[in-house]
Amino acid sequence: MELRDLIEALRRFWPVAAIVLALSLALGFAAAILPANRYESTATLIANPASKNADWSAISAVQSILPSFADQVGDETFANQAKARVAISHPELTWKNVSLSGSYVSGTTLLHTQAVASDPDLAAAAANAAALNLVNSRVSSFVQMTVIDQARPASVPVSPRRKLILFAATVIGLICAVLAAIGANAIWPRVRSATEIWQRFGLEIIAEIPNIRHFPTSPKRLFNPKTGNPKLIEAYRRLYSNFEIVAGDRAMVGIVSCTAGEGKSSVTANLAWAAALMGKQVVAIDTDLRRPALHGFFGVDLEPGIADVPVGANIKRLVRKTDLPTLHVIPAGNAAQHPTSIVYAALPQITSSFKGALLLVDMPPLLGTAEATLIATAVGAVILVVDAHHGHPHELEQTLHELERAKVQLLGVVVNRARSTRSKRIDSYYATAGR
Repeated sequence: MELRDLIEALRRFWPVAAIVLALSLALGFAAAILPANRYESTATLIANPASKNADWSAISAVQSILPSFADQVGDETFANQAKARVAISHPELTWKNVSLSGSYVSGTTLLHTQAVASDPDLAAAAANAAALNLVNSRVSSFVQMTVIDQARPASVPVSPRRKLILFAATVIGLICAVLAAIGANAIWPRVRSATEIWQRFGLEIIAEIPNIRHFPTSPKRLFNPKTGNPKLIEAYRRLYSNFEIVAGDRAMVGIVSCTAGEGKSSVTANLAWAAALMGKQVVAIDTDLRRPALHGFFGVDLEPGIADVPVGANIKRLVRKTDLPTLHVIPAGNAAQHPTSIVYAALPQITSSFKGALLLVDMPPLLGTAEATLIATAVGAVILVVDAHHGHPHELEQTLHELERAKVQLLGVVVNRARSTRSKRIDSYYATAGR
């Protein structure tokens, strides 16, 4: 993954990263604050040969048995003896959660008894009791144990190490937050908003069509104040206003998507209706011969259509009327040949047959169809429809590359099924205006 992809994943899924970081910090804070303080105290003993006439061999013998002395400090029996000794010497202390251990210094005859407890006084008393146990145990007649440094109550707890825990929780949280953003980006690699498309690809967003559960099945119902949704109506009127700006005096514009199912036919039909309502002479043309859909939005027959041009059909006779006198439709028809050959024969006749009208061409998806690039080249300028729920950034990148290679001008992007980001006051204003 490149740095740019990492930054994009963090920018897109920063809430996920923030939640993971917050959870890590919360767990670290709990691990640092909730456990009780534990204090450690250590008593030091020296083991000497019992005989006054000891030589180096006797000292070496003592050193060899020190590990056994250290090991017995952790035995349950030894701990019970130390507990009994503490009960006698310090009756005010309660033996609770005490951990005893022993260690020795290699190459010397020094031995340590350590005690860890939640009470510093109890830890010191337990360590001293363990040291006295070793002195009085007389495990070996060859060794004499002497306490040279008694344990004292510690002023600083040995655990938990709060600063270290919090630092580790912060570092681990940051790493996990980055990994969470990368994972989320891998699971949901979608282009979900106009802002994301503009920031990542630098594309002009000319409209956002909101995601409405009960989307009208035809432009006639959509633009009817009684059956249409005010937000949808306003979105398509805004689309036409911006379309007028970006299209200028162009007579033909294609409506295309990266892949199937992104709503390009719906956008074509409703944009054509919005333009016709403004008095514009509009011809909507369905060149998606593989999955024709434009005829369904206007309630006209599928055939005859563009597919019949190669067999001698007259373009003028393929035109269907709609409920608006300024809007006409040319359906796709049933293709008996490969769509590429049909489109190659039909496009020149279409462009020369309609003068003074706005031609909106419902194109096949640009990725995966051979004829889409041919149509885009003939049209010269397109509007790209991107589904906010299914748009994939890699598909969008590939589509932009295809348009650039074909020298086709991209006028702008329509984000379909977009999540509404307007305030309630604006929505209330449009709803009131719609009623």
